[in-house]
Amino acid sequence: MKRLLITGSSGYLGWHCSQLLPDDWAGVGTCFKSRTGVAENTTPYPVDLTDKDAVWKMLKEVKPAA
Repeated sequence: MKRLLITGSSGYLGWHCSQLLPDDWAGVGTCFKSRTGVAENTTPYPVDLTDKDAVWKMLKEVKPAA
């Protein structure tokens, strides 16, 4: 299954993007401190996007297709 990485998935735009995921895609959504607001069909991934090393670690673990 392909993975779509959605940054800011607990925000307005990220949540709505999660709702449009096709059935053959898995959503992985970044969030900073709170997982509240991440869509149910999206796996939350807490990460500080200002931390370069944390972002590279996330990309290696998630391996998003888009």
